[in-house]
Amino acid sequence: MEADSAQNLVQNGCKNKSAQRRPNPVQQITLNSSGINICFPPFTQENPYQNRKEKVFARNTIPITNDNKKLWRLFKIRGSWEEYYVTLRQLPERLKQLVPFVVEALPTFRRHKINRVLDLGCGAGRHCVYLAENDFDVVGVDVSKSALRMAKEWVRRENLKNATFVQASMTDIPFCDSQFDGVISVSVIHHALKRDIVKAVDEIFRILKKKGLFLANLTSVTDPRYGAGDEVEARTFRTLEAFEEKRFRELHHYFTEQEASQLVARFARAKVEPMKDRLNYWKITAIK
Repeated sequence: MEADSAQNLVQNGCKNKSAQRRPNPVQQITLNSSGINICFPPFTQENPYQNRKEKVFARNTIPITNDNKKLWRLFKIRGSWEEYYVTLRQLPERLKQLVPFVVEALPTFRRHKINRVLDLGCGAGRHCVYLAENDFDVVGVDVSKSALRMAKEWVRRENLKNATFVQASMTDIPFCDSQFDGVISVSVIHHALKRDIVKAVDEIFRILKKKGLFLANLTSVTDPRYGAGDEVEARTFRTLEAFEEKRFRELHHYFTEQEASQLVARFARAKVEPMKDRLNYWKITAIK
């Protein structure tokens, strides 16, 4: 693989309706033996936004406009996880340990001939590194700039050219339809209001290819923390988190089995089951 191939940007992309309705999405990704290319819309003399203020995003530029101000809001807000990651001087061992259900999924990934994988809420990149080392092409997405900095450094140390990272929200994933063979999300999606969780799963469904695989975990109402903290809405609480002496309050939505099943009802096939190692979590396996 070429050393800089993962950062090459291509100036042509998909022209589907979703791309037209979504403000400045990543129009195309190319993940192959030569690395990962991320394609943003071209900016030409006819582009009405060309004189607007621009900000660097994934080594290209996207103009700040009223149409995409929600996307840029995530750059201005230091959320709770950003506040956590920005204070870390080195990566804790717990953030280097792989979650068993991701490791156990590798034979399933091979069986379904999955190659391109998006890790939604990738954090410091432990599963991106693991999947890249196992010859998958990986894109990690996270809202925390500091977490992504750690992930990029980790990938660089391992000299992996088949992993790259994009800062974005789970409710507005900046990729066109049907771009990925698989999406994984580890202990992320339930940290939101129910409407945002539903929107995130809609986004996952959109970016998956036909027969693409979605693998995630969700907190269950059997979790001992259920009911603790301030209730924001039904089964959603703002609960105190404490990691490496950093404390912050975080949203947790706790799912019944029926509610978790409804969340992935639009998938062609879906299975909701308790996780083997953490019975207070649901394991979600769904095929588009």
